[in-house]
Amino acid sequence: MPLTSGPFLRPSISVRALQHDIQQLLAADGVIARRDHPKLVGAIDWLVRNGSLRSVLPGIYARPETCDSIATRVGALMRWDPDAILLGAAAASVSFWPEIRVTCSLKHRRRPQSGYQLTRRVVPEELVIDRSGVRYTTPALTALDLCATVGGDAIDQALRTRATTLAQLNRAMELTAARVGNRTRRQLLLDSRAEPWSDAERSFHRLLRVAGITGWRANRPVVLGDSTFYVDVVFRRLRRDADSCAALKAIQSGLGPRDGPPPTGTAGRNSSSSSLPAANWEL
Repeated sequence: MPLTSGPFLRPSISVRALQHDIQQLLAADGVIARRDHPKLVGAIDWLVRNGSLRSVLPGIYARPETCDSIATRVGALMRWDPDAILLGAAAASVSFWPEIRVTCSLKHRRRPQSGYQLTRRVVPEELVIDRSGVRYTTPALTALDLCATVGGDAIDQALRTRATTLAQLNRAMELTAARVGNRTRRQLLLDSRAEPWSDAERSFHRLLRVAGITGWRANRPVVLGDSTFYVDVVFRRLRRDADSCAALKAIQSGLGPRDGPPPTGTAGRNSSSSSLPAANWEL
């Protein structure tokens, strides 16, 4: 099959037709694997030579302008090694916490690849999600993995977005009990039993427990008219609330809608601070 024609080595009509097929595959999948399309190899090579395609991983190609995107890198990885499992920030990016760095687990040893951090690891099948050809750790295991780099923020984010539950986090811990760093993870899980939404709340909850203070609930909704506010710590019998950051600083208190379950109405921090006392709540 002639790949070029004419004095300027333009692609032949047949190659141009194959290039059209490649563009359709890229539009649908974002990447193309050389081994999956042997009839397109000549056209793929032509597009690589003229800069219209770029290698993301060996034998896996994409348009140059998309090569560095997380979606393209994930798609290329799954074509390159269908058994690969996204870990840590990459797993979070496709489930509950968008990130940039691509990290994955491989069954077999692979040569280092630019833009990827590859590691060998056995992940229990119960803790793997396979969705549309993308394999990644469950939000519970992902949050535990990220504790090594971001501490309790990973658990807070997973709980706040309702991506996982404390029961699922504890089950993931049980299935990966022999890992280095689990002592710290267990302590963070213990501190998470009231489901804090931030590091400040986590610390405040710990202080309340150490002091033996009971009768409080964390992140409870308080409905005032058409607005809903999520209170850091509420003592319902006393109709009193406490803001974690303020309590830790011991200089001020406050309340307002935050990330997590979306507040209703249009109330902000200032209006909530005035609305609660008006409803016989003490700040």
